[in-house]
Amino acid sequence: MFGASLSHGRDGGDAGWQYTASYNWSNGRFNFAADTQRTHGDYRDLASRYGLGAPRVSERATVGWSDARIGSLGLSYVRLLYRGQAPARYAGATWSRNLGTRAALSLSYNQNLERSRDRTVYLGFNLNLQPDPARPGTQLSVSAQRAGGLDQGAIELTRPVPGDGGFGWRLQARGGDGEEGGLAEAAWLTDAGRFNLGYARQGARDYGYASASGALVWMGGHGFAARSVNDAFAVVSTGAPGVPVLLENRPFGRTDGSGALLVTPLNAWQRNRIGIDPMELPADTRLDRVETLATPRDRSGTVVRFSIEKIRAAVLILRDAAGAPLPLGSAVLSGNGERATVGYDGETYLEKLLERNELRVNADNGECVVRFDYPADAQGIARIGPLTCAREATR
Repeated sequence: MFGASLSHGRDGGDAGWQYTASYNWSNGRFNFAADTQRTHGDYRDLASRYGLGAPRVSERATVGWSDARIGSLGLSYVRLLYRGQAPARYAGATWSRNLGTRAALSLSYNQNLERSRDRTVYLGFNLNLQPDPARPGTQLSVSAQRAGGLDQGAIELTRPVPGDGGFGWRLQARGGDGEEGGLAEAAWLTDAGRFNLGYARQGARDYGYASASGALVWMGGHGFAARSVNDAFAVVSTGAPGVPVLLENRPFGRTDGSGALLVTPLNAWQRNRIGIDPMELPADTRLDRVETLATPRDRSGTVVRFSIEKIRAAVLILRDAAGAPLPLGSAVLSGNGERATVGYDGETYLEKLLERNELRVNADNGECVVRFDYPADAQGIARIGPLTCAREATR
């Protein structure tokens, strides 16, 4: 696959061009990729205001090969040239192999081609201590590294913090040339933020540290304490507690006691699908819509409102004066204008009933009237009847 781009950048009196070209090929076992990026003139982009900006030259080439028995092998070459700095060239080689389904071994070598003494050799072993590799669990890693003429080794036990929230920890011990040390860390991820606590020893020095990160959001008349918001967000307002909210058709959470829920993270400047799961709502509720698209700006939010109305719904069992079901297909008109049709066994469904109701039924043999009160203790879709449809006396 080939790719190319051309762009023009200007900042004040500086202006220039940047072009890129790339090629990728893979047949499953063997892969090759190469790309180049170059600038001409005084090209400027947004990053140029905060650092080195785009390099004058950036070239990269990688070759990889994988085999089920031998493992994966890779070779790489990188060349970078920034304005006012010496060129940098690096070459590297990597090998990795899975040992069953729970362990992996890796070896890498990196060489600075501009400085022959600048090289790094790394050997690492990783083991998942959780018997089921599909579930997150405690990870053991052992590594050895030689860099800058110094040898270092480390052993580490880690239980990652679950992405949907929970507790995690990390223990590490390291030693070799230079200072020895270790650390112990604990982390909690909650709906209100992330909290970290740790202790580290480096040589003869001890350190303790703690941190907390999160966000406070006020929008749409609702306040929230939440995890850090790094992109965009939405406040879903329903007016009802416990309403299940979906993000991209996946369950995200339920509204709080005030009927609101903060939904993060959303993709800024893109359409994010937010919806309500109607299957988990009570049968006596009605939604104005089940989903909508929210497109917030970068690092900002939007309010998404869903109207949830509690309705008086019921299945009515209608009978004539003799106690027989009203004829199938008879037209029903309620006092508030709702229309329905009599079904089998005289049953009909209405969902806009009042505390006191009057129905007019137009059958083949004439019109009759049904009057009844909606039960005050009804739950869900009530079943009311049998109700007699009586003919009104003519004057």
